[in-house]
Amino acid sequence: MIRYDGSRKDTLRNIEATREFVVNVVSEEIAQQMNLCSPEYPPDVDEFQVAGLTPLPSDLVRAPASRNRTSAWSAVCSRSSMSAPGLWAAA
Repeated sequence: MIRYDGSRKDTLRNIEATREFVVNVVSEEIAQQMNLCSPEYPPDVDEFQVAGLTPLPSDLVRAPASRNRTSAWSAVCSRSSMSAPGLWAAA
């Protein structure tokens, strides 16, 4: 979640700002599309659009989920405080 130049990727900045995120484990059927979400894009690039995936609102958190009938598993994560050395400070 840290770019090669040492700056934070949008994913990490969004997690720090909202303390919420969604994890999707996808099937092999859409693995290539999900891989398209991982390169270092500028902040104004929508990875869902690049990958041809549709973001859908989550029921429990503000972060969108890629709910797809081929997703094998999804987890919604929300924390009031987080701590990971070198990534963010505890709230």
